[in-house]
This record gives sequence, structure tokens and C-alpha cells, in this order.
Amino acid sequence: MSFPGKTILETNAKGDYKVKMIGTYKDGETVTEESNINVVKWTPSELEEGMRFSILYEFDDATAIARYEKYLTEIVAPKIPHNGKVIIQGHTDIIGEI
Repeated sequence: MSFPGKTILETNAKGDYKVKMIGTYKDGETVTEESNINVVKWTPSELEEGMRFSILYEFDDATAIARYEKYLTEIVAPKIPHNGKVIIQGHTDIIGEI
């Protein structure tokens, strides 16, 4: 059985509770279990804003084209918030020898 958090917590953000569960076996025997629980009100996660920037590479070259250095340092880097998360993804071409 489940209960909405608001039913239990009312206006509190969290609380400690004692839960008593009573059940009946098929043979009619009753069983009682007690437990202490800590209930925390669920809140949705904060919306994270994301930005995407693309960098092009020449074929068979692992270094970015020199003209992107200024773009990265003057345009992209200042837009990264303090303690921000940066994800760098890339792929390679299939041109050239292995």
C-alpha cells in the first residue's frame, strides 16, 4: 500500500515515524511488524541548462584548427558557470591508415 507524502508529512519537509504493519496469512494467523522510518518529501530536480558548441577538425588530424583557439577562450569558456559541468564528446574520421 502507498500513501502520498503530503498525507504523512503535511507541511514538513521530512520526519521520523514508527510504522506498524498488520497482515494476515492465508491460514488466518495475524502477524504484526513495527519499524522506524525516515520520510523525506520528494522534490523535482532543478532544471539544468545546457549549451552545445561544435569544433571541426581536419581529416587525419587530432588537433583543432588553430582558428578555434580564440573561439574557445573568448566565447565558450566565459559561458561555463563556476563549478559547471563540461562534457566533451568527439569522434574520428575513417580516412587514412590504421
